[in-house]
Amino acid sequence: MSIDPNLSDNFSPPPSSRMKTRTARRVLLILIAGVLLLLTCVVGCVAALALNLVQTSPSKAATIIVAGIGYQVQTHSQTVGDLLHEFSIPLNAGDSISPNPNSTIVPGVVVRVDRARQVTVTVDGVVQPVQTVFTNPTDILRLRVSTSEQKIGYWWMVRSPK
Repeated sequence: MSIDPNLSDNFSPPPSSRMKTRTARRVLLILIAGVLLLLTCVVGCVAALALNLVQTSPSKAATIIVAGIGYQVQTHSQTVGDLLHEFSIPLNAGDSISPNPNSTIVPGVVVRVDRARQVTVTVDGVVQPVQTVFTNPTDILRLRVSTSEQKIGYWWMVRSPK
């Protein structure tokens, strides 16, 4: 019997030890993938819980009346000013807001925005435009006119702009 010299140079471990190494690597990769999947699930659950805890105050019913037209709304706003901003209701110079924009929203609150309009008032022959929320001439006549430094009395003639 003769021994082939080429066989000794190509020695490889028995197939059972190669299989054990491959199996160990596969098990290790599966364990790493499982740990990563578990960590992803834990992070996702913590994020969802955090979002639920951070959620703003519960929704409150409110009524907004703008220029005599009422709107029933649900809001998370904390103040009247925030409520008007949330529903994109602009405030113009001379508009009347009730309650005060800094007031806290309570369930069932009624927020009223009366739009100012321009009227022309003539006092002693001097015509002057005035912004007012009033529509009744008697109420407008009760307005005091403020000039740069003094009150000049009550208006006595009111005309709507043409």
